[in-house]
Amino acid sequence: MQLSRARLDEPIERSEGIDGSNTHQFHIEAEKQRSGDTVATKITAFTADEKAQPLQDQRYKNLLKLSHNTGKIEQEKEFPHLLQAASSMRGVEMVSTYCSLIKYLCMQCHFVSQDLKRQLYPHVLNAIRLTKDPELLHLLLGGAIPNGQEMSTVVRLYEGTPESSYYANPTLYFEGLTAAQHEENCKKNPETYAVICNYFAASPQRYSALYCIYLNRFLNSFGVASIQSLDLKAHNVLESVRFDEIQHAEPAPLVSVIMSAYNCEATVDYAAASILRQSHRNVELLICDDSSSDATLAKLLDLAQRDSRVRIFRSKKNQGTYNIRNLLLQRARGEFVTFQDSDDVSLPDRLHRQVTRIAQSDAVAVYGHWIRVSEDGTLNFFFDGKLLRFCSVSCMFRRSSIQGAPFRRSHIGADTEFYENLRSRFGSEKLITLSEPLIFGLWSDSSLTKLANMKAEKDGFLSTSRREYSDIAARQRILGMRLISDEKVHGVLKAHDIYRTEAGLDSLEINQ
Repeated sequence: MQLSRARLDEPIERSEGIDGSNTHQFHIEAEKQRSGDTVATKITAFTADEKAQPLQDQRYKNLLKLSHNTGKIEQEKEFPHLLQAASSMRGVEMVSTYCSLIKYLCMQCHFVSQDLKRQLYPHVLNAIRLTKDPELLHLLLGGAIPNGQEMSTVVRLYEGTPESSYYANPTLYFEGLTAAQHEENCKKNPETYAVICNYFAASPQRYSALYCIYLNRFLNSFGVASIQSLDLKAHNVLESVRFDEIQHAEPAPLVSVIMSAYNCEATVDYAAASILRQSHRNVELLICDDSSSDATLAKLLDLAQRDSRVRIFRSKKNQGTYNIRNLLLQRARGEFVTFQDSDDVSLPDRLHRQVTRIAQSDAVAVYGHWIRVSEDGTLNFFFDGKLLRFCSVSCMFRRSSIQGAPFRRSHIGADTEFYENLRSRFGSEKLITLSEPLIFGLWSDSSLTKLANMKAEKDGFLSTSRREYSDIAARQRILGMRLISDEKVHGVLKAHDIYRTEAGLDSLEINQ
């Protein structure tokens, strides 16, 4: 195989790490069409810090091994080797380096077999989802598409259209469909019930009762609590959701639920209520107002007056969710700790299900899934055509098992890094993910996922800030803090304006 000017068989360059140790790098010379320039891109070949925390998760071990072998690979084996390395990079959330490597491999597609093209193809689609990079699309259309692959897939991907058209337009679902076929569809895939919900949510009549029936059929397929009522005509449907009451009489350990609240006067009441109405009654809800400029703090103080389980704090100045979590973890009293966003709704048996599972296992943490719900009641399907998403906010762990300040001082994404840190340190088998939905998460234009430099869209796109943060954090997990210091990570966050300085907090507790 001839790699033309885009070669990886150049001598490995050794450069000094921050502590004087050697770290390996290799150069990729990427021929770019623009202006005929040749641009050299450096991708670190990982040499882990021997004193770092040993990696327990196999995905991290695999990537480290592949990286060690990069300089030893024979020329004809370079492409499949790097393709395997790219898969491992994606598996450990090394997003930016993954996308760069996929772009490089696209440039070599004229020299590889159709079988290798077929292996590369889903990665190219994934990289386009993540970046919306027009150069990747150009490379794909210029020769990276394997024989027999339809162009419609590429076009649909770049437009952000879901796998099935009726997810985007639920009226199409009913075309030519018999009642028997409908029942069979729902039996095979309960998420089909959500397509019906979206049909009723989009209708001019706003059929709340029918919407509720089909949403309950979906929830019942997981055995979770049913919704008693909701109102699609409400400004935000989540504020109108009422559940059937569930109670568990057996003694239960104290659970500390931590919430940050910033300018959320319209949502914090229902978000807090969803915790205080849990079937697991033994809870304390620690809420910190993050120097809001609206009536959020007044609402929180009123809430504490009405329920003695609520503990109120206020940031000395605005500092972001993850700094607040670190500070409130020091104030928590519960045997178990979890989190709640100030615009979401926890299903009433969420805490009971998580406590039961973690108490009966040796797991480090228990997670669940959520459904992203728009204010008008639309249940959001994502690029893969699926509704249920892994919910990093739902993390529950034993307070005694987490020391210090586990969350990065970032405005976004630190709960994902926290999950990956747990996975690399303890291994995936120590992290349990419940299959059922535990939370309705508000999908709103005002959320951080919609801001220009912080976007995380349902079509798979991640903003540059999210990709770069994810990448440098993954490097730190693999290489260790001597080679990738916190200062280096924070430098990336500051460059993308997502670093937040810890500011401290004051207690406004009424129920001492």
